[in-house]
Amino acid sequence: CGSCPNCLQDREHLCSNLELFGYAIDGGLQEYLLVPERALRRGNLITTSKELDPKALCLAEPISCCLNGLDQFKVNLGVVAVRGAGPIGLIHTQLALASGARQVFVSNRSPGRRQVADRLGAIGVSPDELEDRVREVTNGAGADVVIEPYWVLFRFLYGGQFVDPCLIIAGDYLVGSSVSECLV
Repeated sequence: CGSCPNCLQDREHLCSNLELFGYAIDGGLQEYLLVPERALRRGNLITTSKELDPKALCLAEPISCCLNGLDQFKVNLGVVAVRGAGPIGLIHTQLALASGARQVFVSNRSPGRRQVADRLGAIGVSPDELEDRVREVTNGAGADVVIEPYWVLFRFLYGGQFVDPCLIIAGDYLVGSSVSECLV
């Protein structure tokens, strides 16, 4: 919207009047769509060359979200814990590793997804072992950064309001802490 407190602080992704293609605006994954004038005025339309492979282009939005988080929190501190090995979690994993994180732990219930994390250079663990593994390598101090790509949990906690699809918590946070403890 460009006028709410979040937009004025350059945090448009947390806009109070957020309208997303595919949610409030029809056509997110269509071959053709009508872009509202307000989106054009705000610079929300980015053109690319015809030569760009659509398979690569489809990653622009999720990678930009992860880069936004990376820009706000420096993950080169040491130990990073990523809770979830879906596409967003694995993008965060690659960015954390590329940024110089000493160790990146990725938790997921699926052994196959943990193996993908391992192939990327992270340490894939089950959710049940994440806290113990992080405590072990940090002498009980906890991860320097925890990346939580599960926006559904936070949507529930905030009464159905849209919340940023990735919570990044930096500082003294033990992986096993409750959500209410980290949001205080």
